[in-house]
Amino acid sequence: SLREALPGMNVRHIFTPEALEDALKRRDYDLVVTDYHLRWTDGKEVLRRVKESSPDCPVILYTGTGSEETAVEVMKAGLDDYVLKSSKHQVRLGAAAQAALERAQQRRMLREAELRYQSLFENSLASFLVLDPRDGRIVDANPAACAFYGMSRGSLTQMKTADLEAEAGPGSSRQVAAGLENHVRTRHRIA
Repeated sequence: SLREALPGMNVRHIFTPEALEDALKRRDYDLVVTDYHLRWTDGKEVLRRVKESSPDCPVILYTGTGSEETAVEVMKAGLDDYVLKSSKHQVRLGAAAQAALERAQQRRMLREAELRYQSLFENSLASFLVLDPRDGRIVDANPAACAFYGMSRGSLTQMKTADLEAEAGPGSSRQVAAGLENHVRTRHRIA
């Protein structure tokens, strides 16, 4: 079922705690499929160890034992899917593996995009204020904005754009900047 769903995949069978340790050190796997009851440990422990070593690695529990309580417990611990061992459910294992790998890829891509955004935000020479569109409260400010306003991030995030306008005084560049930010905030408000 897995070979049909994931052609060209390499499979490594783990039968001992030492082999699991070796695999965890190498981190040369993209997916872990485990049973709940193993002779040398259990699926919950394999899940815990894999997530501890490689948090983004998808883990599927493929088992003929367990209960709904077990399924809920391991899903809360980070399990990606739970497939019952039976001829009726066996075909589902391949689909579960594909879906788990796709979700893991999406999580990696999202994290990379977040890191790029964070880097742009933190390292930009342009001032950025993140505003709450409901009330103009400043949610975050980058270092360039802190330097521009001469305030710490903590001070700015306790203010609203209206506070910046009042503090800046009439005709100042701070008032103009706050007015522009207010205009952008109002323009993008969702009704």
